[in-house]
Amino acid sequence: MEGDKAEARASGTMEPREPSSEDNAGAGDTSEDVRVVNLEELERDILSLMERGGDQNEALKLEIQGLMLKHKGLGPPSVMVSNDEVIANKMAKATARPINNRQDAPSNVEPASIGNDRENSRPEVRQRPNGNVLTPASLQRLPTDMMPQPMPAPDLGRNQNARTTIPGAYPMTTPNGPAGEQEDISSQQDPTPWDITGSVPNDDANAGNQGESNDADLAVADPVPFQGTLVSDDDDQEASAHFVIMAKPLGFLSRWQKPIIACAILAIIIGLVVGITCGSGACSEGKVQLVTQSPTAAPTGSPTASPTANILGTLPQYTLNALADPTTNQSLAYQWVLGDPDHQTYSEYRLMQRFVLAMLYASRNGTLPDYGSNECFWFDVNATKLDQMDPSYTDEACAQDGTIELLVPLHGSVRGKIPPEMGLVTSLLAIDLSDQEISGTIPSSIGDLTLLRDLNLDNLELSSTLPTELGNLASLRRFQMFDGSITGEIPSELGRASGLVLFNLTDGDLEGRVPSEIGLLTNLFYLDLTRNELNSTVPTEIGQCQSLASLNISWNDLTGAIPSEIGHLSNLVDFQIFQNDLSSSIPTEIGELSSIQVFNVENNRRMELGIPTEIGMLSTLKEFHIIDNNNMYGSIPSEIARCSNLEIFRARETKLSFTIPSEIGLLKKLTFFDMLHTAIFGTIPTEVGVMKSLVNFNTRDTTITGPIPSTLGLLKDLNELDIISSLMTGTIPTELALTKLTRLSCVRNFFSGTLPSELGVLTDMSDFNFENNLLTGRLPSELGRYSSNLDFLVLHFNSLTGSIPSEYGLMTTAKKIQLHTNLLTGEIPDFSNFTDRLEKIELSRNINLTGSFPDNVCGIRELSFSCDPDVLCGCWCPCN
Repeated sequence: MEGDKAEARASGTMEPREPSSEDNAGAGDTSEDVRVVNLEELERDILSLMERGGDQNEALKLEIQGLMLKHKGLGPPSVMVSNDEVIANKMAKATARPINNRQDAPSNVEPASIGNDRENSRPEVRQRPNGNVLTPASLQRLPTDMMPQPMPAPDLGRNQNARTTIPGAYPMTTPNGPAGEQEDISSQQDPTPWDITGSVPNDDANAGNQGESNDADLAVADPVPFQGTLVSDDDDQEASAHFVIMAKPLGFLSRWQKPIIACAILAIIIGLVVGITCGSGACSEGKVQLVTQSPTAAPTGSPTASPTANILGTLPQYTLNALADPTTNQSLAYQWVLGDPDHQTYSEYRLMQRFVLAMLYASRNGTLPDYGSNECFWFDVNATKLDQMDPSYTDEACAQDGTIELLVPLHGSVRGKIPPEMGLVTSLLAIDLSDQEISGTIPSSIGDLTLLRDLNLDNLELSSTLPTELGNLASLRRFQMFDGSITGEIPSELGRASGLVLFNLTDGDLEGRVPSEIGLLTNLFYLDLTRNELNSTVPTEIGQCQSLASLNISWNDLTGAIPSEIGHLSNLVDFQIFQNDLSSSIPTEIGELSSIQVFNVENNRRMELGIPTEIGMLSTLKEFHIIDNNNMYGSIPSEIARCSNLEIFRARETKLSFTIPSEIGLLKKLTFFDMLHTAIFGTIPTEVGVMKSLVNFNTRDTTITGPIPSTLGLLKDLNELDIISSLMTGTIPTELALTKLTRLSCVRNFFSGTLPSELGVLTDMSDFNFENNLLTGRLPSELGRYSSNLDFLVLHFNSLTGSIPSEYGLMTTAKKIQLHTNLLTGEIPDFSNFTDRLEKIELSRNINLTGSFPDNVCGIRELSFSCDPDVLCGCWCPCN
C-alpha cells in the first residue's frame, strides 16, 4: 500500500488524501482533502519553458536547479493548495500590486484579467531580458494533474505577520464573493506577475509552541499551510491567494541551516526581480525622455509608447542642458519640431533625424526649414566630393525609407560647430564637412555612428584632440583631416577601427608617438601623417599592415632607424619619410618591396651608409630620393641599372663618392638625374646618350672632369642641362642644339672655343648661362631669336670679342643681360623697346662700347655701364 502511494506520488497522479494529525501538528485540526502535485515535475516543466530563451536563461536555470537540489535534500517535495474558508476570508483582505504599469509590454505575453471587478485596471507584464515570463497563464499549460487545486486551508495560528517570498509561485485562485467561493484565474486574460509574500509557521509553531514567534522556515517537519499575499507596484490592484507548502523532514538539518536555505531562496527572488526590472529599461542611467505637453518642462523618466508621447525619444544630458537656453540651435530646432503640425506622423527616428538636421540648418543664419519639407533635400549633395570619396554612392542623401545616409553639403552650407547630437543620427554612412566654416571640437558622440564609412573634416578650424571613441567605428573606411589644426596624440583606440582603408591627418599639430596599435589596421591602404610634430620611432608593428600601399610620415621629428619589418609590406607602392631625424642606414630589406615605386628618405641628416645593393631587386622602382643626407657615404651600386623602370634618381647633398657607372645607360626610362653637391669623379659616360627619356641632367658642384659628350645630342627630350661648378673642359658641342632645351647652364667650368651659332635654334630658351669660362670669339647673332621667352642671358667673365649684335635689342622679355668683363667693342643695341620686366643690364668692363641708353632703362634696379673708358652716355652719363 505504501509502495503504491509512493509510486503515485512520484508520477504526480496520487489521489487526494487526508492530512494526518501528525502532518498538521500545531496547525489546527482539519479533515479537508488536498491534491498533491509533484514539485519536481512542476520545476522540470518550468525549466522546459525557459529553454526557449536560449543561453540568456542559463543563470536562471542554474538557480532553479539549485533550488531543486535543496528540495531534494528535504525529501520528495509537494505543493498543496487549501480551500479552507477561514484562510479564504483572510486572503480576501490582502492587496495585490502589479510589478509595473508599463504600457508598452511585449506583444508575446498572453492578455488576461485578474477578476470581474478588475476589468478597468489591466496592467501588462514586464518581461525578463531573456524573453520568458512565468505567469498563471504559463502554468495553465502544465498537465492537468500537476495544476494546484483549491482545498480548505487550516488555521495558521500565530506568525501571520511574518513575510517571505516564494520564488516562482503564482496564485491559482482568488476569492471573489463569499468565503470559500473561489474563482479560477488560470484561463483569464491579462496575467500579472506577482511578488508573493505570506507567513509560514516554524517548527515550534507546528509543534504547538504557540507562545513563540520565529522567522518563516521552508524546511518544515510536516505539511504546512502558507498564506500568501500577491504584491505589485500598483496600489489599485488587489488579489489574494493561499498556499500550503509541504515537505518531509530531514532529520540532520540543524536550526542554523534552515535560515541559510531561506536566505538563498530570497537572494534568487531578488535577482529575478532586478533582472526583470532592468530588462524593461527601468535601470537606464543618464537618459530621460521628453514629451510634447511641455517642451521646456523638466524631463521625465516615464516610458512612452508613440511619437506623440515621445517626440524625440531618449536624449543625452548635454542636449537637455542646451534646451534650457532658448538661444541655442538645439532649442530652436526642438521648438520647430514640436511646432510641426505633422510631427505625429513621423517615426521616432525620423523625428530625431529632423531635430539634428534642423540644428545644422539653423547654424547658417538662424532660420529653419519650412514645415512639411523633406529633410533629405535640406542640404544639396556635393556630387564632386561624393565622386572623390566613393563613386558607388548615389546623389541621393537618403535611403528609400527616408533615413539619411549622406551628409555631404555644398561649400558654405554649414557653419558654427559640429553638434554633439550628430551621434544620434545612426543611419549616416558618409559625412563630408570639408571646407565649411566650422570650428570647435570633434564630439565624442561621433563614435556612436557605427555604420559610418567615410568621415572628411578637411580644412576646418578644429582645435581639439582626436576622441578615443573613433575606435568604435568598426565600419569606418576613410578618415581624413587635412589642415585641421588637430592637437594631442593619435589615440591607440584607433587600432580597433579595423575597417580603416584611408587615414589622413596631414598638416596638423599632432605630437607624441605613432601608436604601435596601428599594426592592427590590416586593411589600411593609405596612411599620411605628414607635417605634424610626431617624435617617436617608426613602430615595428607597421610591418603588419599587409594591405598598406602608401606610407607618408614626412615633416615630423621621428628618430631611430627605419625598421627592417618594412620589408614585409609587399604591397607598398609609395614610401616617404623625408624631413625627419632618422639615423642608421637604409635597411637591406627594401629589396623585398616587390611593389615599391617611390622611395624617399631625403633630409634625414643623421642617416649613414649608402645605397644597398639590394636596390637592384626593385624592378618596379620609379623614384629614388636620398638628397640632403649629409652623413650618407658610400657609392651608387652598379646594380641600380637593373631598376629598369627608374625615372627619377636624386642623390644630391650627400657624401657619396663614386663614378657614374656606364650601366646607367640601361635606364631607358630615366628622366631626372640629379647629383648636385656630391663627390662624383671621373667623366660623364657616353652611354648617357642612350637614355632617350632623360629630361633633366644635373651634376652641379661635383668634381667631374672631361668634355661634354656629343652623344648628349641624342637626348631629344632634354629640357635642362646643368653642369655647374665642376672641372669639365673642351668645347661646346654643336649637338647641343636640342629644340626642347630651355635651360643650358654650364657655369664655372673650363670650357673654351666659341659659342656655336647652331644654338640659335633654341627658340624656347629661357636661361642661357656660360659665365666664368674660357670662351672666345664673337657673340652669335642667332641668339637674338630667343626674343620671345628669354629671361637670362649671362655670358660675363669670358673673353668674347666683337660688337653686341643689334638683334639682342629684340630680347624685350629679358630680366637680366649680363655681358660685362669681356672684350666687346662697338655700338650697343637699341634697348628702348625693353619692358618693365628688365631688372639688370651689365655692360661694364669691356674695351670700347659706344652709344646711349634711353630713358626707359635708367630707372631699372641694376643698371651697370662705364662712361670711361667706354664711350657710353645717357642716364648718369651726359651725352654731348
